[in-house]
Amino acid sequence: MIAHVVNVLDIKPRHHKSHLHIAQPVTLDSMRRAKIDGEVELFSVKHRDDNVPTPEGFNATEDLREVSRHGMPHIGDIIKRLYDASDADIFIYTNVDIAVRPDFYAEVISLSSKHDGFLINRRDVPKSINGVTLDLTTYPLMFSERGKRHIGIDCCVFRRDFVPHMELGYVTIGFAPIGAVLGYQIYKQSKHFKWFKDMHTNYHIGNDSFRDGRKPSEGQKQNHAMAEFLYDHDAVWNRGLE
Repeated sequence: MIAHVVNVLDIKPRHHKSHLHIAQPVTLDSMRRAKIDGEVELFSVKHRDDNVPTPEGFNATEDLREVSRHGMPHIGDIIKRLYDASDADIFIYTNVDIAVRPDFYAEVISLSSKHDGFLINRRDVPKSINGVTLDLTTYPLMFSERGKRHIGIDCCVFRRDFVPHMELGYVTIGFAPIGAVLGYQIYKQSKHFKWFKDMHTNYHIGNDSFRDGRKPSEGQKQNHAMAEFLYDHDAVWNRGLE
């Protein structure tokens, strides 16, 4: 059994800048469409102060109780909520703006027979294709696009029994180097690890890369400080966890 968790948000006008008012509904719908009954469980987690209902077709974990001073939940708390809610053998964590192809879970099942932990890089696609803006009704158009490979880590697959041994500290989602920390912790626990950097199974609408030359935000600075001893920067970015 596979259990896939996403952190759902109470979408507010401030989220429009990051396109989450479009991306979150698209992600949730794509997960429902891809779900394989009897083999995949979908879970949502939210902060207790967020007024957001459990998405249709999803199971709710216990609410999150703590956030950073920048309002972001800790990845360790999210993974622990899934651990407490599901006995599935395989866990998936993705950001809530990552849509999946209809064959995503079938691919994960196949890869899980060979690898006990792996990462899948997303593909970035434009916000409109051939003049059609991607939204909840039109997003399947992006699955026919090649898109651009994104270097960041935002789709992580790992065995449930890794969780008690993962050191995630107080690193939060939403800011680098969250992906590197979670990816490195999976790598440390895995006996048959793989980082898939050029697949076409998960997609992101637009490109909001944190490596676009902007100065690091305060949230990013805080996350880097929290992550300092939780991952090996050279192993992740220079050696690709090989």
